[in-house]
Amino acid sequence: MDPGLIIAHTIPNKENLYVKLPLEIPILGLDCTGGGPCGIDSIRDSVSILGYVLNAREEAVRYQEWHDRYVGPVEARISEIPQRERVRVYLESTSDTI
Repeated sequence: MDPGLIIAHTIPNKENLYVKLPLEIPILGLDCTGGGPCGIDSIRDSVSILGYVLNAREEAVRYQEWHDRYVGPVEARISEIPQRERVRVYLESTSDTI
């Protein structure tokens, strides 16, 4: 295998991953789960970056239009619910791949 680019998920303990990879291969870390500091918008941004890197900008734009069409109305509805009335949810995700 002789990749020209490694696309990896951004992870809190990324140093463990990066020390195992060759230094001469560029690594692109993306948050495709929406769990980062930018929330769900990080998925939209990651698709935009992938569209640029993979020369698939039109596909990325179509995804972003779909994203906005569905996520926008949900966010608008949620914003109308007072904080004290919102349901609190705890979600955890982990991976043992590293």
